Amino acid sequence: MLFAIGDLLLVFANEPLVLVGAVIAGASIPWLLVAFYTLMQRETPQQLIGRVATSAEVLLGGPQTLSIGLGAVFVAIVDYRILLAVMGTLVFGCGIFLVLRRDRPQPVSAAAAVRASSP
Repeated sequence: MLFAIGDLLLVFANEPLVLVGAVIAGASIPWLLVAFYTLMQRETPQQLIGRVATSAEVLLGGPQTLSIGLGAVFVAIVDYRILLAVMGTLVFGCGIFLVLRRDRPQPVSAAAAVRASSP
């Protein structure tokens, strides 16, 4: 949600707000990545960590690559402030969803994970 707040501050035409927004958004990215990879390592059985890490890289890198191309197209068509506002709003909404959701997934036991991955 910090990234979303920083992103939303980039919409304004006020230099101090944009600088604060850039610092907040930039500082929140390492927190997101460290939290994601720490959770992945803690919840994944040791024998599956390679497969899970590779899948995570594909799931993160693929949409990011696609978004760079689409972003270049959208910036030529739509005002960048509208794109930032939409992106910040969507990310903030996702953060609220994650905070409020009640059905938290339970970690899979190592034995169940091995049985599930065996052919």
